[in-house]
Amino acid sequence: MRSHPRTFRLIALSFGFATLAAVPAAGNAAEPDSSGSGEIKDVPIYIGGDFAIGSPLGEFDENVDTSYGVGVHLGYRLASFFSIRFDIAHLIYGSDSWKTTNPSFPGVSFDMNTENTLTFFGLGPQLTGRLGPLRPFVNLSGGFETLSTSTSLKGNGQADNVAEDTNFRDYAWAWGGGAGVHIPIPAWKGVTISLGAFYQAGGNAEYVLKGGLRNNGNGTVSPETVKSETGLVRYQVGLSLGL
Repeated sequence: MRSHPRTFRLIALSFGFATLAAVPAAGNAAEPDSSGSGEIKDVPIYIGGDFAIGSPLGEFDENVDTSYGVGVHLGYRLASFFSIRFDIAHLIYGSDSWKTTNPSFPGVSFDMNTENTLTFFGLGPQLTGRLGPLRPFVNLSGGFETLSTSTSLKGNGQADNVAEDTNFRDYAWAWGGGAGVHIPIPAWKGVTISLGAFYQAGGNAEYVLKGGLRNNGNGTVSPETVKSETGLVRYQVGLSLGL
């Protein structure tokens, strides 16, 4: 995988910036929010969901296109500016569909759909500062990712799957770091818009490219795989809620 020093510099600068912002936050985070400004209260648990776009890097960029998906996170605050955060991000990096037949059902055509996905599971620390009502944050996360290709079979024009199966799956270690900001919504206390980016360094994994399932013409498919490192940058926008 090609190195990305600019990405690491931005994360490092953001981490230092949030560290400085967190110093005054540690002293006044316990103050109640009685101003009606919508400022985020420090609560032990927070949860959120995001829409995510994945921009592949290095060898991965040579094999797949931009991916789209969703992410969820759950955090537990150990101090006013320090928490442990668990993340799941699910991205779709390719899909295909075609019509096929099956010898067991002569004269009947089926819609076959395939989906290539990358799912990241990570746990790590998050440092959060305070700049007025805004809450800049940086985080590190380590865990693993799974790359899967699955196929579903539907009757022609039907909504429900007749059958579905996972054609291929592989796993790799993954880690990275990110930065972003929580922007409070004044009308909804404790709810914030979350904007951020996360650099995800994925290890070597085997995966199916878009169009990499060979249709055998009898209702079955054969995967054709490649292997490379699986790094990407994930851009996220969503909502976070303190519980």
